[in-house]
Amino acid sequence: KIKPATFLYNLKTGAATELFPDGKVRPAQVEWQPDSKGFYFTAPFTNHPKYENATITRLHHFNLDSRQEMLFPLDWPNGVSSGFQLTKDGMIVSLASGARNKTAVYRKSGATWTRAMLEGEHAGGIFGIEANPDTSTVLYNFTNASTPRQWYAAQLNGAKLDSPKAVTEGSFKKKPISKTEVVTWKGAKDEQVEGIL
Repeated sequence: KIKPATFLYNLKTGAATELFPDGKVRPAQVEWQPDSKGFYFTAPFTNHPKYENATITRLHHFNLDSRQEMLFPLDWPNGVSSGFQLTKDGMIVSLASGARNKTAVYRKSGATWTRAMLEGEHAGGIFGIEANPDTSTVLYNFTNASTPRQWYAAQLNGAKLDSPKAVTEGSFKKKPISKTEVVTWKGAKDEQVEGIL
């Protein structure tokens, strides 16, 4: 079995450097910093020594000069859900939180990151977000169990989505939509489990 490998290529020289050769960190989504001094990436994580099918997704940073990787301080035990997006002054991260993701805005001041939960009428159902690095405009994918996917554009003011406008026209408006309900129960270890009916 050939295990995945990660390489960093210098586009000027063509030189390739393998990153994380022990195979414990396997990057998924990668976003370069605007100044190209490093990049952020997600990677699955598990404590199990053999099986990797039950993981959480953690956010990392790689510094290009020092060649050092470090965990991003999410301050969130369940990890990342459906990715992250860099903005002009920080990043927006989808956080895993049961049946409904939470979306947070992280901003950096000096060496410290602060987190604020995203606010707005669609904040509880975002499953994909893109940001313009030069403005406060964001494009996001809103959906829930009773609403098919719809893309919106809005202004990100602090941690609030203002003036959302649909940019795709749903063909489902006159069609019947299923009814849904989030239910909770106790798992095998008395933990709370969420599901959707």
